[in-house]
Amino acid sequence: QYQSLWLSNLGQDGVPVSIKMVALHAIDLTPEFGMKSTSAQYQAVRRMLRSNGYSIRASTRVLGQASTAQTTGIATQFMGHVRALVSLPNRAKQWILNMDQTAVFFSMVPRTTLHRRGGRTIGIRNTANGANRITVSLDIGGMGD
Repeated sequence: QYQSLWLSNLGQDGVPVSIKMVALHAIDLTPEFGMKSTSAQYQAVRRMLRSNGYSIRASTRVLGQASTAQTTGIATQFMGHVRALVSLPNRAKQWILNMDQTAVFFSMVPRTTLHRRGGRTIGIRNTANGANRITVSLDIGGMGD
């Protein structure tokens, strides 16, 4: 019963939910559930979803995320924090860095979610600019740290 309420609340907020998420939540509620095999967990979750009227559904519309002003403020605060760390006295310029970079998209939302049967509009919360991305880098200093 609690799982169904949890799923309903997430669905109303537009959060995409997978069977794996439900299984992990069930393990949090009942640690013995985690002792079952992955296949048994999946089957138990599918039975619970079916008995409560849920099915795997594709998104029919995308819901907006945080405003640009809000995300700009968070990014500016983060950059200030990082700049303060980088400018500490123990950050010597002679260190050699090895760096690897990769792109990560802001919006990597799945196309399906769990939703009650019969609903015509299934919304999934997403960012407004799905093509925007950031560069993530992994660095290591020449001294091994």
